[in-house]
Amino acid sequence: MTTAIDLATFSDYKVADITLAEWGRRELAIAETEMPALMTLRDRLRDEQPLAGAKILGCIHMTIQTGVLIETLIDLGRARSRGDPQSRSSLCEGASPRSRPASSMHHRGWL
Repeated sequence: MTTAIDLATFSDYKVADITLAEWGRRELAIAETEMPALMTLRDRLRDEQPLAGAKILGCIHMTIQTGVLIETLIDLGRARSRGDPQSRSSLCEGASPRSRPASSMHHRGWL
């Protein structure tokens, strides 16, 4: 018996309402204007990819600000697709699967 998982077909995520993705993307764009430090990091370090190859695991409350953080990690070299064993995200709040930022992150393939 093996416990190996085929990550190409494995899906352990749930977003209750993917139709909220566009609304979530708009909210993320607004939040980016309110988080200049993260946006500066993205601009300065995007080409260097300082997080490439880093193993990152997160289990946090999903908010608009969390979405901006996740996008920043991605821009700085974190894995770019769902199911990558080097990078995992988990939302630990009951309403998260219904949230607009979670829908946007999932729609773009990042959760």
